[in-house]
Amino acid sequence: MKKIITSLLLVSTVLLSSCTKEDDLLTPIPNPPTTTQIVDTSNYTVTGNDSLVICSWDTSTNNNTLNLEGSRYNVTYSSFYLDNRFPICAIPTDTTIFEESINSGTEEVYFTNGGEGYIRTKTYPIDYTEPLYNVVIMGYPHYFEQTIHRYEFNQDEIIIDVRQVSNNGNVFNYKITFDIISFTDSKLVIENSSKWEESPNHHIGFLGVDCTRKVRLELEKIN
Repeated sequence: MKKIITSLLLVSTVLLSSCTKEDDLLTPIPNPPTTTQIVDTSNYTVTGNDSLVICSWDTSTNNNTLNLEGSRYNVTYSSFYLDNRFPICAIPTDTTIFEESINSGTEEVYFTNGGEGYIRTKTYPIDYTEPLYNVVIMGYPHYFEQTIHRYEFNQDEIIIDVRQVSNNGNVFNYKITFDIISFTDSKLVIENSSKWEESPNHHIGFLGVDCTRKVRLELEKIN
């Protein structure tokens, strides 16, 4: 009799366990709670040991808006690059010329449409159909100045109308197109590039022309 009761108890336990599992399977799983992502742009001061650090969730230094009018920049780096595939191209001996200046202390760019803007650098940016040499600076003030008559720009390039007056009073007007390589609120990198190509003529022994000329300016804002 004891064995029968024990068997009945075991069967009851199995049945109850099965029902419990079935109830679990039929129980609906609640949807996960809705989450909202919050962008915190507050600054937080973190102290520790000897240092004090200002942390911000918004670490961007670029507001995606380039404001040039009235802006004055130090030229922290300038370079001139001229590469010709064939020695016959403008330079009979060297096929590559590269000159650079780092933090010279004399180079500066001032953007304004008021007629008082200028580009003072050790380079010679210009839109031209031939690979001109770089400017040669012999003495004080150790930079070459190009007067900005007016300029316009978009997010990709800056187009400058330059007006130069020679020592004998001749006026030269030309353009400089700078590609905007990168910019932040305080820094601007621009590049003026030109390419000159002529097809070879083997009947007369002309090898052709394939030249690239680039002037690069890296600027840091003063005001």
